[in-house]
Amino acid sequence: MNYLTFAFDDGYQSWLDAAGKLEEYGWRGTFYTCLRNVVYYRKERRKKMFPFTDVITWGEVKQLKSRGHEIACHGTRHIDLLECTERETRLELFDSLEVFKSHKIPVTTYGCAFNSYPSELPVKALTRYNSFRNWLGVNSVPLKSRIYNVLRAGEAMDEVQMGDDKWVVSAWHDVANTGFEKYLKKISILDNVKVKTVEWMYANTFR
Repeated sequence: MNYLTFAFDDGYQSWLDAAGKLEEYGWRGTFYTCLRNVVYYRKERRKKMFPFTDVITWGEVKQLKSRGHEIACHGTRHIDLLECTERETRLELFDSLEVFKSHKIPVTTYGCAFNSYPSELPVKALTRYNSFRNWLGVNSVPLKSRIYNVLRAGEAMDEVQMGDDKWVVSAWHDVANTGFEKYLKKISILDNVKVKTVEWMYANTFR
């Protein structure tokens, strides 16, 4: 048996559409939310963080959580941690976690912006988080490390169809006009694949 996680970065409003499509199959995703991209309201003429779509609100983040999806932390400002001071790193790792707590949103996993970080960072992060996202690679099941790898969506599709006892994390951002629905249909016909969140994987396959 192989496992696949749908992982979404940043905070796009199209996440709501992605979540709805996942739910049609009885699946849930992991949504790595960057605080810079979460707003309390949207206005048509407001300056947008991203050029092609609008960003998600706290109400919508809470809605995703209530529907069974996992909310993960993607830091505060979407900056490269290799270039951060110690204070900035604390802001990205730990102050952001307190913001989620203030909104009563439990968070157990962290994923850096750009998946870029100094070598000592995972050790720091794992003092407060249950898991930490690395970059390109496939994970073996049962999980034996709290640091896990991720793949781009196309590579993830190829990997999850081959072999057994692997966990593949499929990375997404804005899902508008990406062929996301066709991707889901292809996954749904694979008998040897279960779709689970990061949180579920660590609760059920970690040794």
